[in-house]
Amino acid sequence: MTRTWLSIQVELVGGMHAPDLWPRPGRLLLARPGMTFRDLAITINTAFARWDLSHLHAFHLADGTRIGVRTPWDEDDDELDDRAEKLSRLQLGERFAYEFDFGDSWMHLCTVGEEKVDPAEVYGEHPDRPVPYFGWGAIPDQYGRRWAADDGESPVPPSPDPPLSDLPAELHYSWGARPAPDGPAGHGDVPRTDAAHSEDLADVITGPWTHLDGRETPLPPPAPWTYEAIQDLRAAARQLDLGTMVDLLLQHDPLEVAHVVAPALLHGVEVGHDPVRLVVARLIPRLSERGWLGDEELVAEFEQVGRGEPDELRPTPVDLDELAYHLDGPTHVDEGGKLEIATGQLWPTDPVGMAGIDEPDDFDDADAFIQVVALGSGPGYSDMEAFIATVTDERLASRLEDAIRGRGAFRRFRDAVHVDDHWWSAWLTFSSERQLARSRWWLADAGFRPLPPGELQS
Repeated sequence: MTRTWLSIQVELVGGMHAPDLWPRPGRLLLARPGMTFRDLAITINTAFARWDLSHLHAFHLADGTRIGVRTPWDEDDDELDDRAEKLSRLQLGERFAYEFDFGDSWMHLCTVGEEKVDPAEVYGEHPDRPVPYFGWGAIPDQYGRRWAADDGESPVPPSPDPPLSDLPAELHYSWGARPAPDGPAGHGDVPRTDAAHSEDLADVITGPWTHLDGRETPLPPPAPWTYEAIQDLRAAARQLDLGTMVDLLLQHDPLEVAHVVAPALLHGVEVGHDPVRLVVARLIPRLSERGWLGDEELVAEFEQVGRGEPDELRPTPVDLDELAYHLDGPTHVDEGGKLEIATGQLWPTDPVGMAGIDEPDDFDDADAFIQVVALGSGPGYSDMEAFIATVTDERLASRLEDAIRGRGAFRRFRDAVHVDDHWWSAWLTFSSERQLARSRWWLADAGFRPLPPGELQS
């Protein structure tokens, strides 16, 4: 919710035992401005796999400032103590250098991100020290060793024959060979059909799921939502391309994305687009049965718009994705925000102190602004538990259940599910749907509803 931490990209430029590094291996580090340069140095050394830490280091800033390890016999008064200097002296976008081991001279280019980040979003929790949260490239050994007894002259020892035969079979059934997932058939990309866009009711009634006399036949099994299909769906909903949107919803399960496309569906119902109305009519009982926070509120909106009845909720043109981001943050009021009802803009609670911008004149007017206090980590944790219940790959489900136990659950869960493209895409769709649903519920509970795109354009 609060983007107050620094994201620092660290690239390894070279050193005595790895003079030519291109592309340069790198890591993205997360750090609170109140942490010290010594904290940052320790994290860089850990992230780049250093095990002999008995060497000096120093940071070189663009203005000539040097921050390093001060010892009692130091006579260089120009070097600042990295145990006392805080990262708050760094500016967004600033570049500086980090040198480790003045003999082997491991050099790093450090770049502060152009924007601050929210640790809960990129890492899953608020760590008590700088931590790496993304990386790339192979890290060379600190002393250039390729195996434990490498002396720089001996030949490379022969590999086991057959491969991996030196590994104890009793510890794992398959060393190095990744078994195929147990997930249901049909995972992966599913090509879209070339069916014409459903622009009128005749296209829907004469489709493969109904007869002209109204008798229904079972729909074909829906294809899994892929990342590409979700992106196409979002684009169609954003552009109010109702034909393309309906085609996608007929190929996949619309319940899984009901809140993702709710604004466009509400617009379609309001303008009398019959294919959209048919999709919504079949969606309403399924939403009622699912019963997530926000499902009841969406059903009420569908029915109210369909009947053309006035709504008791006040409209506000808020971006539900942005509101969802704020609601899933920390629960501290001073780190919350305010929603400007007329514009839908989300403001920090302290605009001057937190963003350096002046607050509006009516900022304390409860009729113009409502306080947004986050729900904390509980709903996000429930999202993970609910998603695990949908995972049909038993081994993955077991790993995910283990991942969410104890501190760091969000990060471990994300790492565990990310190894499978299908389930990673499924998680992104699932979590987005849950977050948007909570946003709609929160707004309704406060007495508001989000404006559909059609109303925004009018």
